[in-house]
Amino acid sequence: MLLLVELKKKLKKDKINYDVIIVENTPFNVLELRKLYPKTKIIYHIHNDYLNCETKKAMKILDACDEIIAISDFIKKRIQTIKPTNKISVVYNGIDIEKFCQEIPKDEIKKNKEKYQLTNKDIVFLYTGRIVPEKGVKELILAFCKILKDTNNFNLKLLIVR
Repeated sequence: MLLLVELKKKLKKDKINYDVIIVENTPFNVLELRKLYPKTKIIYHIHNDYLNCETKKAMKILDACDEIIAISDFIKKRIQTIKPTNKISVVYNGIDIEKFCQEIPKDEIKKNKEKYQLTNKDIVFLYTGRIVPEKGVKELILAFCKILKDTNNFNLKLLIVR
């Protein structure tokens, strides 16, 4: 919140007219910026489930946006729990496929297998990302434990990287 207060002071002082303002992921900033710039186009780029029918002032936030860019169909559908709207488009996060097509040196593979106590017989399931409830890491662990119990295959490994 401190950042928004400082930003508002700077924006008021600078008195610049902007063509477009893009708000990243923080829905309440939309309302504050709309007050400061009532005629400026505001685009809300949303990465997380922060704007839905359960969000305080959800209708006001939605109405204050000129456009919304969601990173998934799930996020778009969650926003539309407030009310149906055509101002939402979906633009998926991109990845650099080349980074995943590089050959890893054998000595690096060996070093990592030793580090994580993995063998050539192991089948490794990898989770990488934030460890927060909405990502389902707990459910992943529970499901993995059930698979281990049901199959008795102790060559299955779960690696969680944050």
